[in-house]
Amino acid sequence: MGQVKAGYAFDISPGFTVGTNVFYTVGDSSDSVIYVNKDSSTVTSKYKNTWGVSFEPGFNLNENLLVYGKLGYVRSDLSISVVNNANIGTASATLNGVLYGAGAKYLIDKDIYIGAEVAQYDYGSNSEILTLKGDPNILNHKNQQTVGVLSVGYYF
Repeated sequence: MGQVKAGYAFDISPGFTVGTNVFYTVGDSSDSVIYVNKDSSTVTSKYKNTWGVSFEPGFNLNENLLVYGKLGYVRSDLSISVVNNANIGTASATLNGVLYGAGAKYLIDKDIYIGAEVAQYDYGSNSEILTLKGDPNILNHKNQQTVGVLSVGYYF
């Protein structure tokens, strides 16, 4: 998976910048967890259509290196499937959360930079209703994603 980003940054004072960024994650991310209990359940989660906006204050450590923090909003569509003893239950939800993280960008040319960042997407605790063995069940879950991004960009 990857991200498509667009942003704008401007200098507030010498050495200090403020930026904003919008992004869309291309591709899906998923995970599976197996619970060993009397039902031997497997829970699979898939995140798709993830997008967000962030506020990114930064400091220029020198003329080529910028370090910055990230704080913003993230949204994702979640689908969950639970399998236990040949019964399948599914649920879906739209998750809204906060993102926070840090990163750095390094100018390798007057207009081209490389970068790296890590962010935590925290969607909080949620509950979904799914049906297993004909009975409705409440699935409580806490959703978080840790995302690392390596980038190449162009300054206009």
